[in-house]
Amino acid sequence: MVNALTGAPITSFADSGRLSLHSDLGEGARDRFVIATSPGMIYKDMIIIGSRVSEDADAAPGHIRSYDVRTGKLRWIFHTIPQPGRRASVNGKIRRPINSSAAPMPGLVLAWTKNAVFFSLRPAPPLLIFMAANV
Repeated sequence: MVNALTGAPITSFADSGRLSLHSDLGEGARDRFVIATSPGMIYKDMIIIGSRVSEDADAAPGHIRSYDVRTGKLRWIFHTIPQPGRRASVNGKIRRPINSSAAPMPGLVLAWTKNAVFFSLRPAPPLLIFMAANV
């Protein structure tokens, strides 16, 4: 995060003004492929980000995260793949968690009046699932 007037880093944000795309994806994601394909989205006092990850079986998760714009602290996370002990419902059928990547593609859409973020997931193999996360 930089000061808009001076261009200097705002050191009180995250880690001396920087927030890694690997943040809050878990220890296993530290050395995995994670990039941004679109800029983060500002909503109220949050920056909401998605990411692009590999489609390999050992890929980093493509979770959607929201951070406080002033501090860089995590506000919420939407797990694109259900976490251990959690179940997902697809077309009314309960599914077990899968070991694969799932990331929002091509980006995120914010519905201001609904306080919701809409996105489609690109898991491997390719399949579009339209979802919403209440912000």
